[in-house]
Amino acid sequence: MALSLENALAVKQQASSWAGVGPGPQMQLKAFWMYHAQHNKNKDLDFIGLADLTGDTVVADAACQLYVVYLKKQATATDAFAKFVDHATTAAGSTFFLCAELAESSEEVMLVFPNGIPQASGITAVSSTTDTGTTDTTSRDGPNGYCIIGAP
Repeated sequence: MALSLENALAVKQQASSWAGVGPGPQMQLKAFWMYHAQHNKNKDLDFIGLADLTGDTVVADAACQLYVVYLKKQATATDAFAKFVDHATTAAGSTFFLCAELAESSEEVMLVFPNGIPQASGITAVSSTTDTGTTDTTSRDGPNGYCIIGAP
């Protein structure tokens, strides 16, 4: 399946309207949009929402570039390690290229890659209880958030 890209300004509106984003991530996102407009010529992107990330969640099932990951821990004390792998359907058995620990209730993480991180197969996300483990976090312990991706 092909990526569902849309105008970067539409993606900016979706990301900007995401509820509960703190001032630090907001400033990082603002810097990304300025860079994207000037250096990436505002090329089309896709906004992928993530809700209660626990088991395998397909972000993209085709080659793409990952530009932004925003994650916010739900109001629990259980550690969550959000991991992203270069695979179109599953995280199991794949080496993750990105891992973000969210240990505190309502903790936020914003990762910005101005030129994108290329992924040959797609992106699958999962949230585990440890950084090297394979036990998925349980419902309401996984983070919420979004990814912004584009064409390779």
